[in-house]
Amino acid sequence: MLKKLMIFAFAISILSGCSTIKGIDQPKGTLKNNADVVDIHGSVSNLFKMDDFVKKVNEKENVSISISHYTIEGDPIYHNIKYRDGRFELQYDTTQDKFGAGKVTTYSCENFEKTETNTEMKYTLKGCSSDVQSIDVLNLSYDVSKQDLFQFQLKYGDNQANEINTIDMKLVKDLKNGQMEGVSDFQLSNEERQNIYKKMVLSNFLSEKKFATCTEKPDFYLKVKINGAVREYNWSDCTTNEDNKIMTELANTIIEIVNSN
Repeated sequence: MLKKLMIFAFAISILSGCSTIKGIDQPKGTLKNNADVVDIHGSVSNLFKMDDFVKKVNEKENVSISISHYTIEGDPIYHNIKYRDGRFELQYDTTQDKFGAGKVTTYSCENFEKTETNTEMKYTLKGCSSDVQSIDVLNLSYDVSKQDLFQFQLKYGDNQANEINTIDMKLVKDLKNGQMEGVSDFQLSNEERQNIYKKMVLSNFLSEKKFATCTEKPDFYLKVKINGAVREYNWSDCTTNEDNKIMTELANTIIEIVNSN
């Protein structure tokens, strides 16, 4: 069972790094999924709940979290974690995986760790009651060098007059005095591209968004070309809607990275 678990986690890591980013197929039954965090081939919804879980664990609060990973065939596999009195219990549930073992296996673990690099983030249970000892329950890969194509266009501000555009290689700034300032042949450094791509993946930018309308006109427009896929979004800076907040934070991060150069 543990061998299958580790092979599955490795497969998810590969898929999220490159191939499946070219077009995400929503598995059948996704809407019936009751997990707190949903991983569909590297596209992760509600990632903030993982950090909430880590925070509560650090505060010694009894807490639970459920994570589902979808197989290529569209079946969910669950990692259900409970933290009680200083120890972790993991239930590895494959009962809905038609090609799996079809059972629930329970492990007891001592520690839960989050590790993060510039190209990868992992949430791992360690000191587990198994021959593996370490079990990755969520693995996100965001190495932009593994993508065949990554370009974007971001418009923001009054009438979306400001523009950061790596597709057409231009940068436009509204000076607020009736004048515009522009840069042609605009390019990002490799480090800037990596940091922006990382933020996009952590924002789950390829998923369907449910935006709330707060103003007559959207404050932001974002178009992303990633390999063979294209995504476009219009949204306002609403603080009452989670998708609005996440995408606004993404836009502000992009603006900050570009302005710092």
